[in-house]
Amino acid sequence: MNNPLPSATIKRSRWPGLIWAVPVAALAIVAWLALRSYMEQGPTVTVQFPTMGGIKANHTVVKYRGVTVGHVTAVKLSKSLGEISVSMRFDNYMAHHLGKGTRYWVAGEKVSFSDLSSLKSIIAGPYIGIDPHSGPTRHHVIGLDEEPVLKSESKGITLILHAPEKGNISRGAPILFRGEQVGEIRGETLQKNGEGFDIYAFIPETNQHLVNARSRFWSSGNIAVSLFGEHPGVHIPAIPALISGAISFSTPKAGSSVDNNAQFPLYASAAAAKNAPVENAVAYQMRLPGGPQGLKTGAAVMLEGARVGSVTAVHMFFDTRRQALLTDIDIKINPEAIPLQGGQAWDMAHPSAQMNGILRHLIAQGLRAQLGSTVPMLGSRVIDLSLVPGAKATRLLPGQPPIIPMVHEAGIQNSVRQLNGILTKIHALPLQKIAANLDQLSQNLATVSSSPQTRETLQHVQQTMAHLDALTRTANQQLPAILKSLKGASQEAHAALQSGNALLHSQGSAANAPESTTLPRALYELSRTAQSLRELTDYLNSHPNALIFGKRP
Repeated sequence: MNNPLPSATIKRSRWPGLIWAVPVAALAIVAWLALRSYMEQGPTVTVQFPTMGGIKANHTVVKYRGVTVGHVTAVKLSKSLGEISVSMRFDNYMAHHLGKGTRYWVAGEKVSFSDLSSLKSIIAGPYIGIDPHSGPTRHHVIGLDEEPVLKSESKGITLILHAPEKGNISRGAPILFRGEQVGEIRGETLQKNGEGFDIYAFIPETNQHLVNARSRFWSSGNIAVSLFGEHPGVHIPAIPALISGAISFSTPKAGSSVDNNAQFPLYASAAAAKNAPVENAVAYQMRLPGGPQGLKTGAAVMLEGARVGSVTAVHMFFDTRRQALLTDIDIKINPEAIPLQGGQAWDMAHPSAQMNGILRHLIAQGLRAQLGSTVPMLGSRVIDLSLVPGAKATRLLPGQPPIIPMVHEAGIQNSVRQLNGILTKIHALPLQKIAANLDQLSQNLATVSSSPQTRETLQHVQQTMAHLDALTRTANQQLPAILKSLKGASQEAHAALQSGNALLHSQGSAANAPESTTLPRALYELSRTAQSLRELTDYLNSHPNALIFGKRP
C-alpha cells in the first residue's frame, strides 16, 4: 500500500518581495533630494522694471561683482504694458543681504569698450545687477532704470570731479596714476544748474594713499596736438582710453588726506592741471585798451620768461563814459614759482604782503605787464611781466585785487606794426613793372645767347683757351731748362760785376800800381794824357800866337 504524499501549504510573507526595494530606494532618494533642495533654497524677490527685452526665465542670471548669486525664475508683463515683473531666486547665503536699500538694475545691455568682457553680453544677453544691503529680505522692490552711479563699496573712497564738459569719459573708464590704473569711473551726471558735469571716481582702499587734498585730475583720453613747447607733435592715447576716456592725476607730497565724496576740479589737459593756480595764489588785475586779442582764461603769466601764474578771467566791455572798448584781466601768481633767498621764506598762509612788496620794487625798476605770445605772431597769447626800458614812473595801484600797470605799445605789438609798415612799403613798389623788365631782360639774354655771332665768339674763345692750354703745357716742359740757363747766366754776370768793381774801385790795383802794363796802367796813362791836353788848351787860350811863333821861353 502506497503512502499518500503530503499536501503543500502556501503561506504569504508580511514583507514584499526584494523587487520592490528598487522603487522604494528611488522614492527615498527623490524625497531626500527634494527636501535638501527645499532646505538649500535661498530667498525669492520680485522686482519691477521698465519694459525691456532680453530678460528670460531660467536663463538670465543675477550677478554681484561678476559672481552669479541667483537666477530669474519668471517674467511677467504688467496689465498696463508699461513694466515687467521679474521673479528671482537667490542662493541661500544671500538671505541676510537683501534688506532695505538693496538696489536692482538690468546690466549688460550695452557694450563698454573699457571692459571688453561685456562683449559676451551680445551672445549671453543682459543680466540683473545688484547692490546688496544687510537686513531682512525685501520681497517686492522697484528696480532702477540704469546702473547706479554710487554703489555700496566696503573699502575705498568716491571722489566727485567737476568738469564743464564731459567729453568722451564714460562709465568704467580707468583712473591712471603715472600710467597705472588705480581706480575707475563709476558714472557721471549733469549738474542741476546745467553748467557742468559731476563725474564719480572710485579709488580702492589699497590706492587711497595716492590721493590727497592737493591732487589734480585731468582728462587724458583725448588726442592732443602741440605745435610748440617741450614735446611738440600729436599725442594719441591707448585705444581703450581713446574710446571710453580716461582720467589721470598727480599728487604733491605735502597734502592732507581726503574723505569720501571729496570734490576736485577736472582739467582739460595735463598742462592745464599743472599750471592751475594753487589755493594760496595771489590775485591781481590789469586793464587792457581794446579787446582781448586772443587772450583766454588759463593763459600763462610770464615773469621775465618764466611762468609764475595763470589768467583766471578775461572780461571785455564798452565804457560809455570814455566811449572806448576795454578789457579787464584777472591773474593769479603762485608764490612757489618765485623762490626767495637770503634767509627769507614765503608765508604760505598769507603770501600777499610779500608778493605785493616784490612787485612794488620791480615796478619801480620798470616792470610792466604787456600782452605777448609764446611764439611771436604764432603762439597763444600770454601776459608778459618784464622790464620795459624808459618806462614812465608808476607804482602798484591799490584795488581789490591790486592793479599792475600795463603797457600796450611795447613788445610784439610794436614789432607787428613795424612789420606791417615794411610790408606796406614793399606793396607800394612797382613790382609788376620790375617783373616785366626782368622778363624782357631774360628774353634779350635768350636772344643774344642764341645768335650766330654769340656762338662764333664762343668758338673763338674756346680755340684761344685751347692755344693757351697748349702753350702752358709747352712752357711747363721747357721751364726747368730755361730756369737752369738763367741761373748760370746770372752767376756769370755776378762774377764779372765783382771783377769790374774790383778794378774800378778807388782802392784797386789801378791806383796802387801805376807801373802795371795791364788795364790799370792803360787807365793811368789815359788819365795823364787828358791832363796834358787840358794844360795845352789853357796855354793856347792865353797865347793864341803860339801856333805861329811857337812857345816862348
